Amino acid sequence: MTGIVILPAGHDDAFADYKQFIRDGHPIADIESYLNDEDLKLFRTTSDDDLVHVWGTSVDGTWRNVERNDIALVYHDGAFVARGQVLQLRHDPDIAEHLWRENVEHSRWNEESP
Repeated sequence: MTGIVILPAGHDDAFADYKQFIRDGHPIADIESYLNDEDLKLFRTTSDDDLVHVWGTSVDGTWRNVERNDIALVYHDGAFVARGQVLQLRHDPDIAEHLWRENVEHSRWNEESP
């Protein structure tokens, strides 16, 4: 059964992450070295613009009940501002560090809980 996932982007830094990584996307080529052939093929065949649209969290358990093909809704400032579909789930601290430590302009990266 398809589920619904709420991605909260209430704080300014979370909303900036939404705009940078979901709305605008991130070049697939930049993360290609982190992907296996199956994931790379999935991202290339589902992307119109060679961009991957990603969201991540360091909060344990956040993704526990999320499944592929679930509907994702981004919530900001009292309204849902975007919707999408979950195509892939992965626990990958290396790609997370690359995306959210090296490519954002805030200092929320936590070495204790990446």
